[in-house]
Amino acid sequence: MKKNYPELPSPTGFWVLADGYKDAAHAVDTRIQGGEYTGMAVIPYVFLCFRSIELSIKSVLANAGLTKETIARELGHDLSALLDKCQSIVSLPLIGISVDAEKMLRDYSDTYSKKWFEYGDDFWCEPDLDMLRTTCDEVCEAVRTHIK
Repeated sequence: MKKNYPELPSPTGFWVLADGYKDAAHAVDTRIQGGEYTGMAVIPYVFLCFRSIELSIKSVLANAGLTKETIARELGHDLSALLDKCQSIVSLPLIGISVDAEKMLRDYSDTYSKKWFEYGDDFWCEPDLDMLRTTCDEVCEAVRTHIK
């Protein structure tokens, strides 16, 4: 049975979504850093950051003219595949992804694409939150200027 995928957003639309996930991550981070919180909001925080980065990369790909089939079906949520395709279009540092950030994203690509951060029973493996926060912010800002 053929899956019906929704229409993909424009490059700007992808970026707006990425920025929204980044802002939501900041809100969760503020709550966590507030000093009194003792819950597990770090799980959605990590997901929100990774989702923002994923959508930012998809913004670059859409801006380069990649098709819905390539972005949604072939690449999906696989950060390593998205990074590989993006590298063929633009240097990753130009969109805010340092060598260390690229390594982190690739290290967590399978975990993220298999939706561990959404459905995990087992907590776990936590990426470097400072690097993740910085990467999320830098990628979102660099892509905003890249797609204009």
